[in-house]
Amino acid sequence: MSAADATARIRPVEAGTTRVRPVGAGAEVVLELREVGKRFPGGVTALDSVSLRVERGELLAIVGPSGSGKSTLLNIIGTLDLPSAGTAEVDGHDVRELSDRALSALRGSRIGFVFQQFHLSDGLTAVENVAEGLRYTGVRRGARTRLAGPRWSGSGSAAGAGTGRTSCPAASGSGWRSRGPW
Repeated sequence: MSAADATARIRPVEAGTTRVRPVGAGAEVVLELREVGKRFPGGVTALDSVSLRVERGELLAIVGPSGSGKSTLLNIIGTLDLPSAGTAEVDGHDVRELSDRALSALRGSRIGFVFQQFHLSDGLTAVENVAEGLRYTGVRRGARTRLAGPRWSGSGSAAGAGTGRTSCPAASGSGWRSRGPW
């Protein structure tokens, strides 16, 4: 890709910000926040009038100093928490209008999480940890491990797959936990 092609993919949206969109991506909105706020008991305001629009194929980075509301914003984007004010729409659905069951279905089918702390279950093997994520996509219990095995074995040859290491993640250091296999 030439420098001109790369530059054409970056379009300014406001002073000091940019958005990157892959070549050929459409304008389908997958996430929209309008004047979203989040207030916690005791008068703590974590977010105040945040507006954001993300189109399919866009890359987004949320950066800021400690205490600036990044985690709260990510929790709202991921439907783990609801805004106190404003509107948050994921894939066209206003999250405040959805039941817990509908939010779980939306989360399981439209939102992916990569946690910094990995959130792995110590009592499970690598394949069992991968299979656990399939629970939220509606895959039946008996099929989860069968489906997770090939997904896992194909994901980490450069990270040590095939070493026979299948113990629980608690025995692994953070670098190994991020790459597996445990």
